[in-house]
Amino acid sequence: MAIPDDMVKDTRAELHHPHRDEFFRNRLLDFVAVYKFVVNTLVRKKTQDVRARAKVDHTYLQLTPEAARGATVTFNIRGKATRFISPAFKKSSIMLNNEYLAVILLMKFQRNRFFMWLLGLFAGGAMAPEISVNANAAGTTPASKKKKERKRARGSPALAGGGLGGGAEGGGLRTGGSGGGGLGTGG
Repeated sequence: MAIPDDMVKDTRAELHHPHRDEFFRNRLLDFVAVYKFVVNTLVRKKTQDVRARAKVDHTYLQLTPEAARGATVTFNIRGKATRFISPAFKKSSIMLNNEYLAVILLMKFQRNRFFMWLLGLFAGGAMAPEISVNANAAGTTPASKKKKERKRARGSPALAGGGLGGGAEGGGLRTGGSGGGGLGTGG
């Protein structure tokens, strides 16, 4: 399936928004994050069992539309026709920008109403809510926060000398303030 240059240009423009990261890769990841959030939410809504509902979390490959599997998508990249066979969404560490774009272009070319609607939302500035992957996020009830504060107040013998390997200068492991957690990265 050959995608016209105008559609490629329009789609790239739709994926851009003034409040988004300028890197095209990050905009594609943002779009797929919105897509994943919407799909997971819709599936959770239809799932009756509470335990099964909590486990709903589609992989990137599962998010790839059926129409893209086995399809050949061709479009021009910097004036040269490039072909993608069975383009798919993949985890970010192995993703190819243009392969992600090929999936989006294919769905737009086929006038898939769900993708057209989602692309419109994204073009309007919609973003998926950020999901905390912070190791400290578990147990954030008021009681567990008090317990953590008591543990911090006790101190650690390793930190008594100004941090791990810190000496009198206070270098080494930083625990800085309430800057969103993390492992010694605040400050």
